[in-house]
Amino acid sequence: MPHVYAMCGLAFSGKSTIARRLVSELGVELISLDRINEERRLHGDEGMSDAQWEETSFIAMARLRVLLREGKSVVVDDTFSHRFLRERCKQVSDECRARFLILFVETPLSTIRERRIANAVTPTRSHIRDDVFEHHCARFQFPDSTEQYVTIATDAGFEDWIAGEKAGQRSAGRDITMRAAGQEDSASTRKLVADAFGLEGVESFLDALRGEGCLLGEWLAEDN
Repeated sequence: MPHVYAMCGLAFSGKSTIARRLVSELGVELISLDRINEERRLHGDEGMSDAQWEETSFIAMARLRVLLREGKSVVVDDTFSHRFLRERCKQVSDECRARFLILFVETPLSTIRERRIANAVTPTRSHIRDDVFEHHCARFQFPDSTEQYVTIATDAGFEDWIAGEKAGQRSAGRDITMRAAGQEDSASTRKLVADAFGLEGVESFLDALRGEGCLLGEWLAEDN
C-alpha cells in the first residue's frame, strides 16, 4: 500500500529537512509546493493570493494522484496551514487507497525566529517578509484530535518514528510462502483450542462454530 506523508507546520519549522530525510531513507517521491511555485514563477515568500495558492495546491494534488496510481509513496512538502488543504490531500490518498499521515513539525516560535534572523544574514532559503510571516502564523490551523497525525518535536522523536516506518516497510516486504493446509495443521490448531478451552469445552466450541456455518469449525472438527 502506498503511503502519503503530508508535512505540516509553520514556515522555518524544519519540514523540508525532514521531507528530504524521508526521500533518502524511505525511498518516497517528493512533491514540493515551493518548487511548483518556482515553476509558475511565483514567490510565496513575497506573498501570494489565495487563488494562486489554490492553483498550486491543485497542481500538487494532480501530481500526487499520478504517483499513487503508479504505486509510489509520496511526501508532500507544504505547510498545510489550513485543515481543508489537509482534507483535500487525504481525499486523494483515500481515492488511491493509500495510507495518509500528517507529520506535524512542532518547533518553538523562538527557534523559528532565530532561524529567520540567521537566514536573513546568511541565506540558505528564500526569506519571508515579516508581514507575510505574521499573516501565515495568524491564519494557521493546527491539527487536532480528529485528524490522523504524529507530532515531531525533537530530533530523537523523529529518529524513533522513522525507525518504526522502516521496520514497517521491511515487514511489508517479506516474502510469504503459501501452501495447502495438511492434517498436521488441523491437529496442531485443534490442540491450541483444547489448551485454551479445556478438553470438556472443545466439542461445544466446535458445535457452536459449525452451527454458525463457520468453515473453521468444520476444518477443526475433521480430526474427531
